[in-house]
Amino acid sequence: MAPTLNNGEFVIILNQGVLNAYYNLIKNDNSNYTYRDGDVVVFGMPTVFEKGIVKFTKMIKRVEKNFNNQLFSNKYWLVPQKGDSVSVNENNYEELKTLILYDRYNMVSKKFSEIKENQTYRFDNNFYFLIGDNVESSMDSREYGPIPEAFIYGKILYSFN
Repeated sequence: MAPTLNNGEFVIILNQGVLNAYYNLIKNDNSNYTYRDGDVVVFGMPTVFEKGIVKFTKMIKRVEKNFNNQLFSNKYWLVPQKGDSVSVNENNYEELKTLILYDRYNMVSKKFSEIKENQTYRFDNNFYFLIGDNVESSMDSREYGPIPEAFIYGKILYSFN
């Protein structure tokens, strides 16, 4: 697939607050905007360094809501939605650890909170599976898993040179 954006292009991004205002005021829809299949978004991919310092690398990918795990990855990915609950135990702890860390990341203190086994965890964020346009060589959710809504800066509205 040809890339949607090319190097050197500028983009206009609508963050979720603006999208919510649009849907609330213009469309009389009081629900919060959720990113839709095919939306191209800018998000921060967290990288954890020593001593708890976290850096976010900005990336651009397409939301893939109806992904097929076999098509995109040889691993099954859980893509939780806000309010979903999971029981954390010794069998699934490693699989769920990253999702829960991402969900619990505190944007103010810039720290991840502790996760324990043998507890039920309820997700506070919607998660999204993000795929690059160049599927054969893209570093995307097939590698790092679903991304929480809190890490998404916004939807790309328009691009130009």
